Amino acid sequence: MISTRTKKAAFSITVSILSLILLITGLPLSAFAVYYDKADYNDIKTEDLESMREQIAEYDKMLAEIKSNLKKAEELQATAAEKRAMYLQAEALYNDQLKDLESTKLYYQNEIEKTGKEIAEIRLEYDKAYAVFLDLLRMSYEEGTANYLEILLGAESFTDLLARIDRVSGLIRYSDKLMSTLGEQQAELDAKYAQLIKDSEAHEEAIEAQEAKIAEIEAWKNENETEIAIIEADIEKLIGEQGTYKNLAEMLDADFEAEVAAAIAAENKRREEIAIQKELEEERKRQEALAEAIRKQSYLWPLPLSWDYISYKYGYRTISELGYNNKFHYGIDVPAYRGTDIYASKAGKVLIAKYHSSYGNYVLLDHGDGYQTLYAHASKLYVKAGDYVDQGQLIAAVGTTGTSTGNHLHFEVRVNGDKRNPLDYLTMP
Repeated sequence: MISTRTKKAAFSITVSILSLILLITGLPLSAFAVYYDKADYNDIKTEDLESMREQIAEYDKMLAEIKSNLKKAEELQATAAEKRAMYLQAEALYNDQLKDLESTKLYYQNEIEKTGKEIAEIRLEYDKAYAVFLDLLRMSYEEGTANYLEILLGAESFTDLLARIDRVSGLIRYSDKLMSTLGEQQAELDAKYAQLIKDSEAHEEAIEAQEAKIAEIEAWKNENETEIAIIEADIEKLIGEQGTYKNLAEMLDADFEAEVAAAIAAENKRREEIAIQKELEEERKRQEALAEAIRKQSYLWPLPLSWDYISYKYGYRTISELGYNNKFHYGIDVPAYRGTDIYASKAGKVLIAKYHSSYGNYVLLDHGDGYQTLYAHASKLYVKAGDYVDQGQLIAAVGTTGTSTGNHLHFEVRVNGDKRNPLDYLTMP
């Protein structure tokens, strides 16, 4: 078995060789981690971009002014709305008061009409009483003493006479009292009527004043509605201007950001390309040095040094038990116990690690310099396709899988796919 010291000695290859493998196997440029200073606005700004930025700032200023004016207009609108509510409340109150006044007006009209009728009735009674009174007076004074004596002489007794005298006098007194009472009632009704007329006229004036107040409120309300309409028109105009400038600002800002992003992306791409070229140049120099080192490196014996017997060499051979008759053998066969360690002869990438009907379990390594090595008939595989291995790393165990007559390692060397004699490359133990 190869010692750890041997594995890590002169024939070991470091991880840096893997970079060479990556390069030689043709990985894209994106496989490289390229570092460079990212560009910012100060790196790509131009007069056009600065002009756009100034225009955006101007739009922002206009939008700020519009926003301020819009706020003031909305405050005025709120004040006007409060006035509207106040005017409507006052108008409703004055209308209620007007209804009360008009209702009272009907009361006065009814009272005036009623009092007028009462006056007419009193006046009619007064006129009737006055006519009776005149008749009595005429009977007493205008028609002479004859009639009066006739009433007295018609008495049947003294008592009847006294009764007649008293009745005539009583009639005169009653008529006079009735006239006086009717006159007082008429005077009271006349005074009441006059007061009702006066009150009614005052009420009419109150109604007119109330209607004037309502008209004034209506005028204020209309004036306020006009103000509101003007304010709303101003607000609508400001909102329209705000939307226009906002759209312009957003479009210009989007264009600005797009141009800035595109310019920065172009500048970053330019810098990245420069960095990549620089990185590639540096990598090329490194890989040339590594390639030179790898070319100078010899192939490691793939088994423990104690297993150094070659049963079949590269070239034609005959194996009767397998039916081979002068068949060309493209590698070397090294017998060893089953399970003996198999090592990578050189560092490289595992291209294939699987079973084949002829090779059995086998591993194909690519060393990145156009060379490959193959390890066949293994009993076990310790690596898989895609793995990277160092020189001397354990990759499989000896076996007799596939087309084989016993436990051994079949080892091949290939150059760009062509099979070569391994002994031209291997140093025997």
